[in-house]
Amino acid sequence: MTVRAVNGYNHDRVAFPTVLAGTAAGAGAGYILKNTLPVTQTENDFSIKAIRMASNKIANRDMVASIKKSAKLENRDLTLAQDAFVSMIEKKKGNEGFLPANILKKVKDLDKKVPGSGQEYKDIIDKVNSVARKKSERFVRLCKRMIKEERPLAGFVIPGAIAGFVAGIVVNACRDNRQA
Repeated sequence: MTVRAVNGYNHDRVAFPTVLAGTAAGAGAGYILKNTLPVTQTENDFSIKAIRMASNKIANRDMVASIKKSAKLENRDLTLAQDAFVSMIEKKKGNEGFLPANILKKVKDLDKKVPGSGQEYKDIIDKVNSVARKKSERFVRLCKRMIKEERPLAGFVIPGAIAGFVAGIVVNACRDNRQA
């Protein structure tokens, strides 16, 4: 009997690390979930449409500056397509100018004046749209990451630790006597 009591005592002391390990694992899982769970509708308080519009404006402004800078460095005038794009942006008709029907009309008009300038205009529009799309995707990712960082840490770690604690107790309770 004495051997059994000592043996039982030693195994009961082994139960504590299981509970402690479960608690730590649950807290770690809560921390990981804080940063990996997707942003919910209630957390999503930014307008993706506004971000896309801002990205388009930035991309347009940057393209105009790039076109003007390259023409100035090369001491040349703007091509017909470049001039059409720059004038469209500077006249604040960017939204209307990027409609597919208006682009097609502008390409036909430019090709009538100078062959090949319509394709150059279309290439400029495609490049601006590509840059704007990449910028808006990056801004949306950054906004979502910022939202995840603002989530309360305790709201994820404490429930995770409690779940791990309970799991540790359940594991110890369900062990066979020979293992416990």
